[in-house]
Amino acid sequence: MITNGTSVNAIARGAFSYSAPSQRCSGANCASGIEGSDLTYLATGGLASFPIGVLDTHFSERNREARLIVLTAQTGARYGFGVDETTALFTRFNATELDYYVVGAGGVFAVDNHFSRFIIEHSSTGRQSSYAGLVNFLPSDSRGTLNFAENRWSANVAKQATDTKTQYSSEGIWRTQALALCENAEPIRFRIDNYDVLLQPNELTSTLRSSEHKPCGYLNLPYAIVGVNE
Repeated sequence: MITNGTSVNAIARGAFSYSAPSQRCSGANCASGIEGSDLTYLATGGLASFPIGVLDTHFSERNREARLIVLTAQTGARYGFGVDETTALFTRFNATELDYYVVGAGGVFAVDNHFSRFIIEHSSTGRQSSYAGLVNFLPSDSRGTLNFAENRWSANVAKQATDTKTQYSSEGIWRTQALALCENAEPIRFRIDNYDVLLQPNELTSTLRSSEHKPCGYLNLPYAIVGVNE
């Protein structure tokens, strides 16, 4: 269960299985040598009501994609799910599959570590980290299934009339950049603070959108993240 941290510190310093630090601490003033913005988590989890993967909230709007990717990679979690603000993920699952339904203004970012890898190197210039794998973004009004054995995602989107009350926030760099995926299949490159991101659609990538005023959804999108030492 995530207890603290930003994507910036997750990329720069990794994840720590410690209690959340005080937001007022810094450097050596923090317990266990961690910083106020470090990514911390409880290894034992939370309420154990959703054992499918790591959960995160207030997601795209706060650029939390990288911190979820880092945590799932470093802890060996198979899946991670980040739920946007004013959005809900309804699920029903058993040992073989997960059925889901997304409602609200945004969507659900899903990390899939079935084919992921990460590398962390230390040198005289500092810590260099890189992550690669597959991600999905399940937009509002989407409904589908994740088959665990075959690691197969499916999704259908109900075409809804535009509701001005549930138009998604334009905040969130990753989510905003990914809008272009619904227009073409070209690679997308961008930087967020201390890391570079590459979204590289291939023949297995598919896109979905419930309306022009909702975020672009996608399945089986390869990504790569590289920490930047400056």
